[in-house]
Amino acid sequence: RMNMISLSLQLYSIRQTMQQDVAAGLKQVKAAGYTGVELAGYYDLSANKMRQLLEQNQLRPVSSHISLEQLQDNLDFHINYLQQLGCDFLVCPWAQMENTQQAVQIGEQLRQISERCAMAGINLGYHNHTQEFKKAEDNRFLFDHLMDAAGPLVFAELDVAWITHQDVQPIEIMRHYAGRIPLLHLKQINADKQICSFNQGTIDFGEIIKAGNVLGVEEYIVEQD
Repeated sequence: RMNMISLSLQLYSIRQTMQQDVAAGLKQVKAAGYTGVELAGYYDLSANKMRQLLEQNQLRPVSSHISLEQLQDNLDFHINYLQQLGCDFLVCPWAQMENTQQAVQIGEQLRQISERCAMAGINLGYHNHTQEFKKAEDNRFLFDHLMDAAGPLVFAELDVAWITHQDVQPIEIMRHYAGRIPLLHLKQINADKQICSFNQGTIDFGEIIKAGNVLGVEEYIVEQD
């Protein structure tokens, strides 16, 4: 069943290799059977050079993680880079938040960025960790406040391990955001809430993928921290 789906690797998983030798890193990703990648930086390569290396290894540039700070300060550069790669998805990987007010504030910043991205044909998303699945004062998750404020142009790149870490069922969250989760992060977590290798944890990826295929997931992205 895994063969039926599009499987990419978040390149943060092999960050040491990528920093030393991008070509060698991408070759490893291809050899491991992935068909796409999610970028975690550009390793000082031009978009043209990056595209060449991806094409040589028959890897699709699915998405790119870009910090909120970079999105605010250098958005045009990143949009231009992704357009040259032919990459449609851009994701904010993290933003610090402890309460509803901060979650809403970040959501509003993402809303503004998403409008500029949309004009360039790029989709903006947000990737959760554990903090977003703390309950706010009104018993909703901080994530829900963030996504409401961000508006419909911002998609959710749900990370099933970090949701599970908060004793929340990822499939319930996936259902809630059906049609708004084109990218899903797969990583594994064990009973002690430690990130672990895929065959040792508590998450049933078969169930996750079965649900994702119905709920609009286009790409499953593996990340090993």
